[in-house]
Amino acid sequence: MTYHDQYSCSAVNVHHPLDEDITDYQVVSDYDQDALELTELVSRPSPSLSLLHAEPVEFLPISDSTALIGNSRDGDNTNVAPYPKENAPSPAYKHLSGWRKGVSTAAITTSVVLCINTGVAIWAATKTGTQDGIGVLYEGICSDSSQINTGLHLVINILSTLLLGAGNYTMQCLSAPTRAEVNQAHRQGLWLDIGVPSVRNIFRIGKGRALLWVLLGLSSLPLHLLYNSVIYETIVANQYSVTVIAEDFLNGAAFNVSGYFDLADNSPVYTDEYTEHNAKLENLQIQNVSRIQNLSNLACIAAYGASFVTNRADLFAVSPNPNPIGNNSVLSVIFPPTIKMQKSGGSWVCASSTGETYYGLGIEACNVGTTEADASHWEIDDYPISYCLSQQVSEICRFEFSMQLLIAVILCNLIKAICMAIAVWQQKVPTLVTIGDAISSFLDSPDPTTFKNCMISRADVVREKWGRKKRFPGQQIQTPPPLSRAWSPKQKRWFSAASARRWTACISLCALALCVALVLLSKSVIATKSEMTTADIKTLWNLGFGTVNGQLLLGTDVEEQGSGGLMQNVLLANLPQLIFSFLYLMYNGLYTCMLLGNEWTHYAHSRKSLRVTSPSGDQRSSYWLQLPYTYSIPLLVLSGLMHWLVSQSLFLARIGESDGEGDIVVDQSTCGYSPIAIIFTIMVGSLMVIGVILNGFRRYQPGIPLAPSCSAAISAACHPPAGDGNAARSLVKWGEVTALKSDDLAHCTFTSDPDVRMPIVGRLYE
Repeated sequence: MTYHDQYSCSAVNVHHPLDEDITDYQVVSDYDQDALELTELVSRPSPSLSLLHAEPVEFLPISDSTALIGNSRDGDNTNVAPYPKENAPSPAYKHLSGWRKGVSTAAITTSVVLCINTGVAIWAATKTGTQDGIGVLYEGICSDSSQINTGLHLVINILSTLLLGAGNYTMQCLSAPTRAEVNQAHRQGLWLDIGVPSVRNIFRIGKGRALLWVLLGLSSLPLHLLYNSVIYETIVANQYSVTVIAEDFLNGAAFNVSGYFDLADNSPVYTDEYTEHNAKLENLQIQNVSRIQNLSNLACIAAYGASFVTNRADLFAVSPNPNPIGNNSVLSVIFPPTIKMQKSGGSWVCASSTGETYYGLGIEACNVGTTEADASHWEIDDYPISYCLSQQVSEICRFEFSMQLLIAVILCNLIKAICMAIAVWQQKVPTLVTIGDAISSFLDSPDPTTFKNCMISRADVVREKWGRKKRFPGQQIQTPPPLSRAWSPKQKRWFSAASARRWTACISLCALALCVALVLLSKSVIATKSEMTTADIKTLWNLGFGTVNGQLLLGTDVEEQGSGGLMQNVLLANLPQLIFSFLYLMYNGLYTCMLLGNEWTHYAHSRKSLRVTSPSGDQRSSYWLQLPYTYSIPLLVLSGLMHWLVSQSLFLARIGESDGEGDIVVDQSTCGYSPIAIIFTIMVGSLMVIGVILNGFRRYQPGIPLAPSCSAAISAACHPPAGDGNAARSLVKWGEVTALKSDDLAHCTFTSDPDVRMPIVGRLYE
């Protein structure tokens, strides 16, 4: 009996005269006699609706979610067994069955996130308004602003994780090939991926699905680059002056500050500054300055040596020494430091007996911690300080949002929702999403290109033991010769389920990312130690978790002011988000391959139903693609946690400068980093890498050639004996079947045959 005699079957397409939506009907018979009876039946003139109930066969509509796909692009017709009558999906349900049901859930999730983003944009625009595209959501105490910032970024990363998961699910479904596409690839000696995210398949699938896949991927890039910077915290630092005064100043001694201002050219700027400062001193002498607080040297250094002075204004440092060069109780004046100066943490507090004034002192030379340790001998411009008088003001921190960035996020979110909706309602051709779909398809219609190759594995296909390497566009190949092989079971590790290239790329890139994070951490620790003399865990924690700190700002050449500076720093701050998303896709792919191999090997040891996207008979439904919930949920949680930790490690920082009266005169954009957040990011990232490597050392049960996602190896394992035409909808097992045994060669396949058994070591199989 030839191969085609073994698997002969007949089919007929009939148009339903009463329902225009149901166009395809199919009949499958397991035996040649049934085919002859069917031919006679169809040859009768003027078939009526009663034909659908003729014996011994019946006609049923083919669901869009059956494992096999109608016609291939080159006219190949593939026959598929119909649904049992009791399992046939209703026309109303067929659009949401199989993988469409999962993509529908993804589309709904994406739409919910879209509604949340749009609602927030409308609420923020109407409630707060915007100026130059920036709105203020909160203004008040910095500690409250920091807590709001941390909490809302956690919410954003939950939403972005939902979008990432929904997008990945849809992209994997779109990249899954149809049976016709698999047939076409096999005829050209190629193979496609089944059940895993695949870039390989994109060049072999339909243009419509490929376009949707690309759009979903491209729409993810702006989300990762912009989403976390839609909202951000703005620290408002106060301008202030530092005036060193003699003790007798407070008793009404004469003073003159004209020498500290360039009044020679009659510049209105210097004249106004002189007049304003002179008035402050006069008010201080007559005790007409509100909210003046007496501070010790240590308290004064701590308050004004901070990165940003947010709750204090002018400082008057009292010296016991008189002015040695004249009758002037004002000994020195330091003008308000700019934001640039304050980034180093109040360098002026270090201007001491070195003989250098504040203006000559290098910023890097200031160590506030060292000055605090010797506070009793604190000097400013060679004048010893006894205590300070500090003017208190209300602290101002802002929690702001960028409407332009939010609109960009909404547009990308909308593109994703539209692509998913199109995938659900327009892509009607079913695809082989899971290995159960592929096994079901190949059992219903075995692939002649893999016949008598039941022992080939994915490794064999990759090594060109099936198919051939040199191909030309459109070139067809002859059916490869049988590959007979003696059975020699090997216990493979989970590593073998994914290619060495996939493992190498993922682990090496993850290691590189962790090394970069370690370098950044070491630099931040060194910077912290130079500022605070110590950099232990307690000190790093006190610096803040994802909190803007002047000692922890990136010194880059990136533009800082204006909308251009904002956008450049947004892209810089969120670049790690994009990198992690790419790494996570590769990381998720490793687990998908390993667990696909685990599911595959179980079929050699127990009789199981196939896990398919649209079940019939004994088949079971699939609410997940390849990762069971016990893996997919923890991985999704880890993804969200890592995105949040990354957002707290490197983030957009906006710094405003107030004139002390509540008006912001300057604002700048930069990037801040948090050493303690970087430490947690490295810890969690390292655990993830270690976890996937440890799982790779687990062993599969031997008993079946390891196919994982290779369509050719899956096909080779699905050539059931004659009479087992309904195997796909029954409990199946892979093993030796006696029905196809010939001479000294035996055959292994997926089958519902109750006599299937494990292959015998040393026996030849084809």
